Amino acid sequence: MNIGNVVELKRDNIYGIGKKGDEGVVLYKLYKPVDDYEYLVRLYNGATEAFLEKDLQLVVKTLDKVNFRW
Repeated sequence: MNIGNVVELKRDNIYGIGKKGDEGVVLYKLYKPVDDYEYLVRLYNGATEAFLEKDLQLVVKTLDKVNFRW
């Protein structure tokens, strides 16, 4: 998973407010994890979700097509 990848949640985020089908962008990879989270994903609905690397690969799929929203 790289910074800037557009991702879509495959299922609800149990510990956050992200719902299945929400799309967003991978913002940060934390090299010194904060509160045991390694990746931050900014969803288009305005929420910022945090994931462990192993959970991120299970919960999201990378989209091939990028849609710009203005």
